[in-house]
Amino acid sequence: MGRMLTVVDLGPTPRQVIETITTVTDIGPRRAAELVEWLPAYLGRDVRPELADVLREELRRAGAVVEDREPPPGPVVPSATPTGPASVTLLDAGADRVRVTKLIRAATGLQLREARQLVDAAPAVVASGLSADAAATLRRELEAAGADVDA
Repeated sequence: MGRMLTVVDLGPTPRQVIETITTVTDIGPRRAAELVEWLPAYLGRDVRPELADVLREELRRAGAVVEDREPPPGPVVPSATPTGPASVTLLDAGADRVRVTKLIRAATGLQLREARQLVDAAPAVVASGLSADAAATLRRELEAAGADVDA
């Protein structure tokens, strides 16, 4: 894909950086805040190529540190280290999506963005190749957080 516009540091005025992203792109304020929640924030997928230079300059004016970087590898297919035949499938995250996302991150080692994508994609396999005990433990934790799970 090549290098893409990446916010490395929000600088002294994070709110202004988020407002800049919202103004220059078609991204809403909530999505812009989510993008920069964990840095570095790769904006290439969300920015039309003809706006990249404008956004780069406006972000720098807002105090952000912006670089062109290689994008991260594609979405990770979550799976634990195979130790058995069991797997856990998230059918629905339920009302507490944040807690479910955190549990999935802890269980799989995924980054926040990847764990959110997994939760949004439900039904989806959270982990496979688990021992029966590990799958049961993960299932109980997710169900305690309000998720609908198949193990």
